[in-house]
Amino acid sequence: MPHGSAGMIRYSDHQQGHGDEFHRQACQYDLEGTIAKRRDKPYRPGRGADWLKVKCLSRDALVIVGFTEPERSGRGSGAALLGYYNPRGQLG
Repeated sequence: MPHGSAGMIRYSDHQQGHGDEFHRQACQYDLEGTIAKRRDKPYRPGRGADWLKVKCLSRDALVIVGFTEPERSGRGSGAALLGYYNPRGQLG
């Protein structure tokens, strides 16, 4: 893919030692976030502990765990029951 603003993913040259500044600038452009890799580890495709995705927006990922019964009509579903994963990875 050519460099520029076309497409959903934008490539930048490696940024060493300026990660915080680089991330702040990405957020100023309303990008979703940045991805970083440990420089002391070799490149391996796919997800892993050597990669870190840092989002600009502070949003929670919620999990639909069920629905309540409808209150009035008896048809469809009531409210969605949501859960989330805490920092220890436990569904709460």
